[in-house]
Amino acid sequence: MPAVPGAAAGSHRAIRWFSWFLGLAMVAAVVVAALHFSEERAFVQMAAHAEPAWLVVARDLALVALVVVLLTSIRPAREAPRTR
Repeated sequence: MPAVPGAAAGSHRAIRWFSWFLGLAMVAAVVVAALHFSEERAFVQMAAHAEPAWLVVARDLALVALVVVLLTSIRPAREAPRTR
């Protein structure tokens, strides 16, 4: 038995609103995905005309960024005081 009269009805109402919100979010996700995949031809054309040297530079810069992030997160973990 709920402690507050009408609390059960309120929770059902919240669940109903949440399900509507979740359904609308899923419909929006499908629409966004459809619009995104409709640009596939433009992406294929762009990739066909891409110069491989720039792709190598972009990959190397991404790897450098990853290494920097890893090194900056490892050092504070080692220097953290140990508690017992």
